[in-house]
Amino acid sequence: MRFARRPCRVVLFGLLGFAFVYSFSVPPQLRPSQQKQIVKSLQEKQLQQQLILLTRQWSSHSSCTSPVDAYEELLQIRQQSSFIDPCSWEAPTLAVIKLCYRYYSQSNLTLQHSESYADWAYSVWQTLSPESLAARHVVLQIYSLQLQQAKESSQEPQPGDTRHSTTTTLWNQIIQLLSLSDHHPNAITTNVALLNSALAAAPTDYDAWRLYETTHTTTPWTTLSYNLLLGKLAPDRAVEFLETNMIPAQRYNRQSFEIVARAHPNDELLDRLRQLCMTCYNDESTNNKLCDDLFPLITVEKQSRERPPWPEHILQRWNDNNATSMKHFVVATHGPFILTAQPNRRSHTDLRLILWSTSHPRQKIGYMLLTTTESKDTLTTTSSLMGVYLDPQYRQHGLSKLFINAWIQLCRKAQLVPRTELIRKPLLCLVLQHSFGFVPDDTEGVDIEIYPPQREDASTNQIRVYSPTRCLEGIFSPWDVQREQLHLCVQRPLKTKGRIVRVHGRFVLPPTTASGDRSLDASHARNIWNCSLTKAELRTVLIGEDHNHKMSEKSLDPRFV
Repeated sequence: MRFARRPCRVVLFGLLGFAFVYSFSVPPQLRPSQQKQIVKSLQEKQLQQQLILLTRQWSSHSSCTSPVDAYEELLQIRQQSSFIDPCSWEAPTLAVIKLCYRYYSQSNLTLQHSESYADWAYSVWQTLSPESLAARHVVLQIYSLQLQQAKESSQEPQPGDTRHSTTTTLWNQIIQLLSLSDHHPNAITTNVALLNSALAAAPTDYDAWRLYETTHTTTPWTTLSYNLLLGKLAPDRAVEFLETNMIPAQRYNRQSFEIVARAHPNDELLDRLRQLCMTCYNDESTNNKLCDDLFPLITVEKQSRERPPWPEHILQRWNDNNATSMKHFVVATHGPFILTAQPNRRSHTDLRLILWSTSHPRQKIGYMLLTTTESKDTLTTTSSLMGVYLDPQYRQHGLSKLFINAWIQLCRKAQLVPRTELIRKPLLCLVLQHSFGFVPDDTEGVDIEIYPPQREDASTNQIRVYSPTRCLEGIFSPWDVQREQLHLCVQRPLKTKGRIVRVHGRFVLPPTTASGDRSLDASHARNIWNCSLTKAELRTVLIGEDHNHKMSEKSLDPRFV
């Protein structure tokens, strides 16, 4: 009997084990509510994936999608599902507003055809993601761009002009954007970026001053913010503000004094500004020369005189062999290229170097704007580069390096010290620093990273720039982005190595001696241009110095008899 019970137990345990295994192998039947929840979750994931793909598409600068079409497509997705995380709408909303921003800034539209785009971007931001500070910043930039266009279309508005009322309306909208409350851990940094964009768009000095009075107690003003305000104020008010506000708060730099000085104040204000400069930089050996170099140039610019004409004996020498039919002075040649000089119309100290091609003598390849600061010491007379422009059809062929090489080579022969004024173009800063060895002159400027264009996007040649510490939209204006073909990256590009470059600064050759002397041999420029002018003739062309005229004056001086 005992042995008969054992098989029964074995069979019973076997059946229980089989039932246990079968329960795990067969999926349980879900309830209808659970089935609906799973289907809804899958739909949400599909919609989120669709949002990600659309955001990437709209963020591409080669996108041909209209901002209105993108907004309607985004609204359709939102109507299909109202359970998507609200944070997921910030990226596509920002992409749509930036698409509107690019379309508005790159299209040659007048104010009449595009007057509703700023308000339209504002409504998109308020409808989809009103908590997004980045979207608010782009909306403010669109208002600033439209305000700038309104000012350009109405140089002298009359009291009853509708364009003047449009300017006032746009500025009031910018103030409203600044006054909105923030609930974000990075609100301070974002407020500074918004503030700088608004200051740059202020239509009058009164508006800029009112903006300072209403924000300086709640928003930490940076040196850039103060400099933007100085550029809006009248000279007397700017000097007073610099003395009473910026200097005690240690919010000034070399550009602060230059902004006020170049506003052409009277002699009394200029002397007062010089004393302030000497007081601020009296203990810094590297900046002792600032006051000596800055204000003599401003004083000379205020004098109403023209650039001394080139001597007849030089013009006669080159008129017969002038390779161009234009009235430009040939300075140097190199293969199929000719370099000519022409005095600038605006200032007697400015000079244009123009690059030509022998195959197209009436087509300019580009030009370079130079300014000269004369000194009693011949070896310290400087030739400052203010900017370089190349025709778009000749870009990306290495001609900018060839152009700058010619300028440095002429400086070597004429015994001029090459340096630069404030340079904003990233590619020009890249060539100066990485190709010719120039270094920043002072602590001004911003370090950014430059990356080549995306290979998968062959339809555009936009250079990608990125900064881990600064808001690029506060550094580069819409005009800079459009003219220089820049792509402002929010995140560091992957799989590509970039170069660190200082922009928005002045550059000089590095010192070659322990005493800080700068030699022309410190540059990496090569002597590839052919220039048959003598040193005296070249200095006459570049700085208007007539050596023969000086020698004749010395011969008449009793001290040289």
